[in-house]
Amino acid sequence: MNRLVVSLVLGAAFTSACGTTPQEAELPRVDLIDEAVSRLGDDLEYFEVAADDRGVTLVVRLAEVSSDDGETDEVLAEVYRFEDGTLARISEPVEADGAFFSGADIDLDPSAVFDRVLAELDAATVLDLAIQGSPDGQPVYDARVRGARGGILLVLLAADGRILGVQAE
Repeated sequence: MNRLVVSLVLGAAFTSACGTTPQEAELPRVDLIDEAVSRLGDDLEYFEVAADDRGVTLVVRLAEVSSDDGETDEVLAEVYRFEDGTLARISEPVEADGAFFSGADIDLDPSAVFDRVLAELDAATVLDLAIQGSPDGQPVYDARVRGARGGILLVLLAADGRILGVQAE
């Protein structure tokens, strides 16, 4: 599962933030990530946990399906949405692949994660924050940011909000 696939699921939620000014835009609801993961299960494995300005989408890695010979045939994932205090499954299990992480390993500081992005990157709107798995099983944090001049940046972040890298999308 990659960011592009999850972005398609989240696309409608981002559309509303595209034309806003910095004062009108609401930051992604990273404050809901802990609650969303706790409700679904912090002991579960996730391909991605993503926050937008309305809620959190969680892509959960399900058990591997193995054949009789012990070979793994496929890995499945389900997508859930946490919004307005409600957790709901929004997709049936689908075949997936990619890196994943444990919900217990999320160590995000919601009160500070966007401080440096907004101060240092001429950012008009933070569109979303995604937590994805890495090859070593650790969570990786990145934000999509619409700059004041209209371009989109993908910003790699530390859990405390330090900017680790920036690239144009």
